[in-house]
Amino acid sequence: MRFSSLATGQAKAAAVASLAVGLLLGTALGLVRRDAAAEESGPKVHPKLFAETGGMVNIIAVGAKGDGRSDDWGPIQDALTSMQTTGGKLYVPTGTYLISGKRLVYRSVKPISIVGDGWGSRLIWSPPDDAPERDKGMLNICGTGDAEGFHTESVLLQELFFDFGGSRESGHKENRRGINIYNADNIQVFHNHFKGAKGEMLGLGNFGLPTTPGRRATVMYNVFFDFAQDGVNPNVFDANVSYNVFEKGSAPIEAGRDSFTAIGNVFKDMTSCLNISCVNQFIVSQNRFENCAQTNQGYLVGCIHLGNNNGPGAPASQNGQITQNVIVNSGPAHPNMAGLSSGSMADDKTGMANILVSGNVIRNTWRGIRLDSLERSLVTENLISDQNVGIELGDTRHNVENRYVGNVIRGSKKTDIENLSSPARKNVVREESYP
Repeated sequence: MRFSSLATGQAKAAAVASLAVGLLLGTALGLVRRDAAAEESGPKVHPKLFAETGGMVNIIAVGAKGDGRSDDWGPIQDALTSMQTTGGKLYVPTGTYLISGKRLVYRSVKPISIVGDGWGSRLIWSPPDDAPERDKGMLNICGTGDAEGFHTESVLLQELFFDFGGSRESGHKENRRGINIYNADNIQVFHNHFKGAKGEMLGLGNFGLPTTPGRRATVMYNVFFDFAQDGVNPNVFDANVSYNVFEKGSAPIEAGRDSFTAIGNVFKDMTSCLNISCVNQFIVSQNRFENCAQTNQGYLVGCIHLGNNNGPGAPASQNGQITQNVIVNSGPAHPNMAGLSSGSMADDKTGMANILVSGNVIRNTWRGIRLDSLERSLVTENLISDQNVGIELGDTRHNVENRYVGNVIRGSKKTDIENLSSPARKNVVREESYP
C-alpha cells in the first residue's frame, strides 16, 4: 500500500477538527427519513427480483387478519409455501400480525420479496422453544442447497416492522434469531425496523458453506433496536451495511466475509463492538459511535475491532480503511475499552495488513487506539482526546512496519503514546500533540 506524504502542524489539527464538527452535526433521523433527493439517489431493487415471479400475494386475501389478536402464522406460511414454485411478492398491508410459537420458512431458488406499507405493517413473534438445525429465525429464507446453483436468486425485505419478542436484558438465546437468510444471493433490506431478537437480529449467509455463503447484500436505512446479540451478521461476500441506526444492543455488526462496507451508520449504547473478522477489502467510514463497548468483558475491545474469530488458519483482515468515524463516550470508561483495537492484549494472532486508519475522532475511551498484530499499515491524522493513553502499540511478532504519524492527541491522563514494541519491529512513531 502506498501513502502520500502528509501535511504537518496546526493546519492538520484544524482539518481534523473541521471533520469532527461536520460529523457531529449529523442526526440519526436523517438516516431513516427519506426526502426526494434521497429517493432519487437511494438503493434500487435488484433487476432480477421480479424476472420470474408469480405475481403479488396480499396476505389479507389469503386469510391473515392483522388485528393484533389472531394468530396469522398459518395464512402467511401457506402463502410462502405456495410461492416456492414461482417466486413473487408477498404484500403485508398495515396491521399487526401475530406469529405465535412457530417459524416462517421460504425455501426456493425463486426470487422473493416481502414488502409492507411502512412500520405500520407489524409482524410480532412469540418464539417457540425448539432447537432447529438451521432455521433458527422468525423468518427463514434460503435456497434448496449449499452450492451456488441452488441459492435463492434474490431477496427483498422492505417497509416492515419486526418485533422478535426479546430484549438485550432478556439475554442471548441462539435459537431465537430474528431474520435468517442463507444460501441466497442479491439480498436487499431497506427501510425496516427490527426489535428484540435474543439471537442475531439479521443473519446473512450463516448456515451455508464457507466458500459459497452467498453474494451481494445491501442493508440500508433500517433501525435495529434492543437486541441481545448481533444487529447484523453479514457473512456473505460483497456486503454493504450503510446508513442504518443501531441502538441498545450488543455487537451492532460482525462482518466475516470479503468485500465489506459500512458507511454512515449511527451506533448508540452498545455493550460490544463493530467487529471486522478475517475480511479482505473493507471500508468502515463516516460512522458515529456513541457509548459503545460499554461492558468490560475481561479483555480489551475497541468500539471498532479488527479480530480473527473465524478459527485457526483463517486469514487476517487486510487491505482496508477505517476513516472519518466519530467515536465518543460520555460515561466512565473502563480499562478494557478502546476507540479502535486489533488483536487482543493476550493473544498473538496473524497480523492484519495494509490498513489505513485516518481522520477519526476518538474521545474518552480509556485508550484511543490500541493495536496489536498490525503489519505495514498507516495510522495518521486522527484526533484523540481525553484518554488515559492516546495510542498504545503492543509488542507482538506481527506488529511490524507500521507508521504512526501526524496524529493529534490531547488531554491524556497517563501518556499520549505508549510504544511497547521493540525497535526490531520497525514501527515508525511520531507524536504531534497540540494544546
